Amino acid sequence: MPPDTSPQANLSTQIYGAKALYLMAGTVSRELATFSSWMIAGAGAIFALALNGVDKLGAFLTTANIGGSIRLFLIAAVLNVLQRWGAAMIAGSTAVATELANAPMPDDIEMAELLRLLEKSTPWPMRSWVRRVIKKTMAGDFLVGARMNVHLSHVQSTLLLLQFLLVFVAAWRLV
Repeated sequence: MPPDTSPQANLSTQIYGAKALYLMAGTVSRELATFSSWMIAGAGAIFALALNGVDKLGAFLTTANIGGSIRLFLIAAVLNVLQRWGAAMIAGSTAVATELANAPMPDDIEMAELLRLLEKSTPWPMRSWVRRVIKKTMAGDFLVGARMNVHLSHVQSTLLLLQFLLVFVAAWRLV
């Protein structure tokens, strides 16, 4: 039996696929953000202990190593902020997608007007991103928002890897 290629089947498949992608991206994002925050907090505590005992560790540590390690840690902390910002964006869009998926859609909704209102209420710099999503959605791609969340969770993964490497190198410089 050939697959059902009717527009309704395609729409149903896209909607179900979007739900799956939102769920996946939201879960991955939440776990990455949690791990990243604990890693940065733990590294910060270790560096605080090292700085607190610098008078006793002075024979083993050079000022250049301490300064370089702190700079690397601060870069990792900035990456953590960017990663958390991405996590907030994913959490927000996932919450909206979940809420709307469980709510009945009014029969008289004007999709173009709704999307225009969403774009209008989105501040710069995200407005161009929303404009792209709207354009693709109006063309029939109902997975575009969910795919963007997945891409953003991949960016979060990359930021986490960079944070780990920076913290590792910063700690390595101290030993």
